[in-house]
Amino acid sequence: MMEVSPVAARRDSGSSCEDAQAMKEQFRESGVISMSKEQFIKLMLTLNAGFRDEDLHKVADDAFANAFTGGERMCCSALVDYLFGAAASGGRTLPSSIVMGDLGSGKTSCYLFVRTESGVQVKELMDGDRADLPSLSSCTFEEWSSSFSRACGEYIGECPVHIGATAWYREMPEEQQVELGLRLRAWGQASFPHGFRLLEVTGLKEANFESIACRHACEAVLRVTPDVILSSGTGSMQCSAGGESASISLDTKAWSQKPRDQIDAFREAARQTLRSIEPMLRTDCSLALLLGASWYAIVAAGMVDPKGEPTLFSREQAMLQLSMHASKPDTSMRDAVNIWRIYEALGMMSLKEVVFARNWKVHGEDFRTTWSVGYFIDGCP
Repeated sequence: MMEVSPVAARRDSGSSCEDAQAMKEQFRESGVISMSKEQFIKLMLTLNAGFRDEDLHKVADDAFANAFTGGERMCCSALVDYLFGAAASGGRTLPSSIVMGDLGSGKTSCYLFVRTESGVQVKELMDGDRADLPSLSSCTFEEWSSSFSRACGEYIGECPVHIGATAWYREMPEEQQVELGLRLRAWGQASFPHGFRLLEVTGLKEANFESIACRHACEAVLRVTPDVILSSGTGSMQCSAGGESASISLDTKAWSQKPRDQIDAFREAARQTLRSIEPMLRTDCSLALLLGASWYAIVAAGMVDPKGEPTLFSREQAMLQLSMHASKPDTSMRDAVNIWRIYEALGMMSLKEVVFARNWKVHGEDFRTTWSVGYFIDGCP
């Protein structure tokens, strides 16, 4: 591990931009562009052998959260920015607004989040008339970054940009994660003058943040808190119930490219995968809230208007209408696999009614119950 001079490593309020640049230069000269949490801990101990163990691990966790670059490693340049920024501000500050990018496996979503007196304002940012930006899993970095920057538009010069790496990112090989993370960091630091953050969104974090957003919306709009919350993406599903949260991986994108005669095999794979969250789905309760791709499932089945409000169905009615559409020979494989996994999840529930939702009006403002909104409500930890 490289040695860092005491001058460059200062973290008191007098630390300057020159000190930060000196530390970055030392990392560059040593050929160190990323490090693990364990390496960071060793480095900090060489600077201050008197660190208490619990304090050191808290600093390491915070540093990793703010300098994550994939593969359980952190970007050294972002690490320096975090260390000096935390020292200058006296700790973590609550952002009043951010541009949020959600790196999904099938698409990228881009939002503007603003704190208001009544709650949170959510604006979906678009590249022209395109709300679903390309996914980094299926296009070049140049194509993706150009589309994202166009969607950000004027907000680039007004607020920081946070980007969340979700299921497909964390399932890439470690070397690819780090390589892409470093590229995202370099691009973000060069493109966004008010700051850039790449955050690791584990399955558990995704479920927890989504639960925060859903409860916020349900209490404001439905005047009820759902007992079970199930959200679905292209590569994963998250469930919250009974104070617990869990995430499972189910790659519907890969299955959607297979022939229709593989439907039965997919349904069995979906059932097997769902079994790990079946106890949560079977929670004795009165109401479940289904989000994300669940909404697209009932839209495909013609059960709601794509821009409609949260809609209540009996569980049996929803299962009947979904299965009828999924069984049609002209239903695309993409819609069929999405519908059948929702159908199988509903089949494991014991409740009578379910609410499907995507579009919300909370205190007169547009709102989305995504994990990214919950992350913002929770203070961007």
